[in-house]
Amino acid sequence: MGMAFLPFAFMTILWGGVGIGLPMFLPKGENQNRGLIQLALILTAGTCWLFWLCTYMSQMNPLIGPKLRKNTILMLAQEWVRVFTTLSLSKRTRIILCYTLLTQIFRFQGNTIPDL
Repeated sequence: MGMAFLPFAFMTILWGGVGIGLPMFLPKGENQNRGLIQLALILTAGTCWLFWLCTYMSQMNPLIGPKLRKNTILMLAQEWVRVFTTLSLSKRTRIILCYTLLTQIFRFQGNTIPDL
């Protein structure tokens, strides 16, 4: 999965407008801080765009999560059942919720799904 063009273009135009367009429209005159405000706008736009780009790119190829042993996963399931019993849900809903969470973890780990 690569980078989509539309979000990249939109954010580049947005922050380019803040960093290039807004400093040009600052009023000229006796304002001695004009250069400082222009610099602040340019640096803000550049760093915000770069932060967005790093965040966007990190979602394209996320890091692999920690590998858990089956014993650890089953212990988590027991704890979740204990926590879910305190919720005001029906027994069937608690079982479905716990089983759904377990299957997601097992699939993420690449393990087979145990029979409950």
